[in-house]
Amino acid sequence: ILQRKSNELKLIEKDLDYTAKLLYSLQSDDHNLSNVRLYEGEKDFKKILEETLNAQNSLLVFTSTELFTSTIDLPYLHDYYKRLAANKVHSRIISSSKYSNVFKEYQLAYNLQIRSFPLLDQCNIGCYLWNDNIALISFKDDRIVCTVLQNAELFFFFHNFLFETIWKLSTHPI
Repeated sequence: ILQRKSNELKLIEKDLDYTAKLLYSLQSDDHNLSNVRLYEGEKDFKKILEETLNAQNSLLVFTSTELFTSTIDLPYLHDYYKRLAANKVHSRIISSSKYSNVFKEYQLAYNLQIRSFPLLDQCNIGCYLWNDNIALISFKDDRIVCTVLQNAELFFFFHNFLFETIWKLSTHPI
C-alpha cells in the first residue's frame, strides 16, 4: 500500500512539475496583459471613483444613474465632480434622462457634457473609462459589484467603438 501511494505521489509530482512549467511558459514581459480587480459595495465603488480623479484628460461614463444616485449620496457626487474639474478632467456622461436634470446647471462648472440615452433606464449597469481602465458596474439586489479591467486594446474598443457609438446615438444632448 505504501509503495502504491508513493508511486501515486510521484505521478502527481510529475503532473505538478509539468503544470508549473506550462504556467511559467505563459508568463510574459508584455505589459499589455490585462489586470483585473473586483470590488463590491458602495465603499469599494467610491475607491474606483477616487481612482478616476487621476484620469488623464477625460473620463467617459455610461450608467443607469437612477440607481447610481440612489446609492451614492449627492453631496459626495458634487464634491467628486468638483475635484475632477479641478484636475482638468473633462467628463462625458451618457445616462438616463433623470440624471441629466441633477447636474444640468453644473455642467460648465464641473466640466461635464451629459447626454441621455433612453435604453439606460432599462439597465442596472454602468461603465467608466479612463487611462486604459474599464470599470464595469452592476447594480443588483441593492448592491454594487464592480470589475475593473486594465487593458489597452479593450479600452480602445470600449472608448472608440462602444462609447462613441452610444454618444452619437444619444440624440438628446442637454
